[in-house]
Amino acid sequence: MSDASLDYRKLNRRKLVDFFNKGDTYTQKLGFELEHILLHKGTNAPVSYSEPGGVHDILRRLAPAYERELHDGGDIVGLARPGETITIEPAGQLEISAGPFEDVVDIERAYLDFRNRLNPILEEYGLFTPMLGYNPSARAADLELVPKYRYECMTEFLGAQAYEGICMMRGSASLQVSVDFENEADALRKMRIAQIIAPILSLICDNSPKFEAEERTRNLVRTHVWASMNQDRVGTVPGSLKAGYTFADYADYIMTREAILVPGDPNVEQPLASEVGRKGAGSVCAAHESATSEPNESAVAGRAYDVAGHARWRYVGATTFDDLYANRLMTDAEVEHALSMVWPDARLKNFVEIRPADAMPFEYCLAYVVLIRALFYSRRNLDVLESLLANVDESHIRQAKNALMSDGYGAQIYGRSVEFWADMLMVLASGSLKPGEWAYLEPLSSMVKYRFTLAEIWPRLMEKRNHMPAGLPNAPVIGVVPRYDFEWTGLAIGDGYLSGLLESGAVPIVLPLTSDPAHIARIVAACDGFLIPGGQDIDPACYGARREPHTHRSATSRDAMEQALVRAVVAADKPLLGICRGMQSLNVALGGTLHQDIHVMHPESDTGHVQGRPFDVPAHMVDVVDGTLLASIVGAPRLGVNTIHHQSVAKLGDGLVVSAISEEDGIVEGVELPSARFVVGVQWHPEHMWRTRPHSKRLFRALVEASMHE
Repeated sequence: MSDASLDYRKLNRRKLVDFFNKGDTYTQKLGFELEHILLHKGTNAPVSYSEPGGVHDILRRLAPAYERELHDGGDIVGLARPGETITIEPAGQLEISAGPFEDVVDIERAYLDFRNRLNPILEEYGLFTPMLGYNPSARAADLELVPKYRYECMTEFLGAQAYEGICMMRGSASLQVSVDFENEADALRKMRIAQIIAPILSLICDNSPKFEAEERTRNLVRTHVWASMNQDRVGTVPGSLKAGYTFADYADYIMTREAILVPGDPNVEQPLASEVGRKGAGSVCAAHESATSEPNESAVAGRAYDVAGHARWRYVGATTFDDLYANRLMTDAEVEHALSMVWPDARLKNFVEIRPADAMPFEYCLAYVVLIRALFYSRRNLDVLESLLANVDESHIRQAKNALMSDGYGAQIYGRSVEFWADMLMVLASGSLKPGEWAYLEPLSSMVKYRFTLAEIWPRLMEKRNHMPAGLPNAPVIGVVPRYDFEWTGLAIGDGYLSGLLESGAVPIVLPLTSDPAHIARIVAACDGFLIPGGQDIDPACYGARREPHTHRSATSRDAMEQALVRAVVAADKPLLGICRGMQSLNVALGGTLHQDIHVMHPESDTGHVQGRPFDVPAHMVDVVDGTLLASIVGAPRLGVNTIHHQSVAKLGDGLVVSAISEEDGIVEGVELPSARFVVGVQWHPEHMWRTRPHSKRLFRALVEASMHE
């Protein structure tokens, strides 16, 4: 009942503030939500709600493991039990929301339990989940909307504002992590920092290789979708980065948003989900069960029901919450619903929900959860981040997102390279890990270390799984020298080398690191050809020179192996391709020398030989020497090549000839050994370009053909 003497706008704001304050129980627990896109095996066609063996049937099959079914009229739309809710997003993305958890092991156990129930059902129906951040095989508008009145309202309202509203609802899949807070100041500090680092987290977790069924044209599809929508309820909360921002300010932000739809008169509006039972409010753990990634019914806890157990809704479009409740106090259900109708990068309820990550394979999700826990439950880390990012404002965040969408790890944001910021997050997190957590963080830390994202390697993974040729009947074995870092306990090799060889019909094997003559002899005998990839600088001692100031660290064990291997391969007249450092190693092994820094040798040169990402884009031109083997392979007198090196060939090794030269400054870009069957070195990186540049693919193919059995 309304009382004309009361200021309900003020009272409703107070009610929201009271709701936020219920979260000030600092348990340091975690909640998570992970969405799953479902596809048909073989065709990658999307899975609809209503089709036989579709989402409806999956929920029915999962239902016996849960205490409650959630319904929209007669349609099952979710499942619930203590600590876990299964719901569906607008196009049938299957979401698990779970918590509270004290430890990452508990999260792992809960999720694997869920997948142990889900996977046999998917297998039976011929389905799978690619664990991507955006549907790879269909346009959002072509995906069937699940039968929920709420989603019809969202589609009508957001779709009218921008097509990306449809993309957000139907095409995307995300991962959110919720953290609790000690008090108002702690909550708002966490929300502020989370919004500022959201672009960096988006890059680290970028896992959307396709957008609208096409290869994406920019990084960070999720960021693009949100940035293209009306910014009144997404992105950065206006004013929240400024000192003095309060719970009351956030309440004002909520109450001035357009409501779209609200709980309404049960005798008038259509039924939504039957979700009988009040979800608790308090710490992040109790509230997280009702948290959402995109709008969904599980966010609306404790709402009113009619006698049939159906929640009722009313479409209100652009009317604000302030205007709707100007004459009465909001119910608890209406408060929680209002809080669920904004989707900024970090969202405040009675916990802080951190929202920018794509859905990822679960080992990467666990790594992200560990990263968030280590950053946001360490006062030291929050102090460091707050100090370094104190001057960042909303315009800087928009600029950062645009730069990352364009340049990825090559971007500059907040006055520094994004590489600096990503490395810093990993360093801070590494110093705040619990015992045993390093192994969980490693998948993300390795990607940051080597500056790649899941979205970049996903096409290669799919090629390996589905499209790579099985190899010719006489497929040659190509031995590939691994990269060796002295701080590592193992070896590594870039995927582009191996996939380029696989695509060309070879069977690549990564060689053990050894310089023992007997082992080298057996390796040379066992392989049909060899590839020496890029890597660290060669120790100048290998070519009788002193180390100069600009020479980077070396890998002594790799230097020793390659010197012995190259000589043995040449002596056996087996094919060899050297790439970047591999070309330099070939030259040094045959008695040549190197310029230890190009820019010292050619300070006048305008050619930047160390380009940033993306690495599959040419950075400068090279002239190919007519009549050389390289010229016959690439089939062109001039090439656009990428470049990631600061050293170059000086004196040629015995018997080598120059086959390519940098057009602008005369740097040697290719060498070969005319007396050999196939010994070729190139200074650029065809492993990054073979999918898009025919001349780079021909290099791999030429090595494979030269290595074929007679």
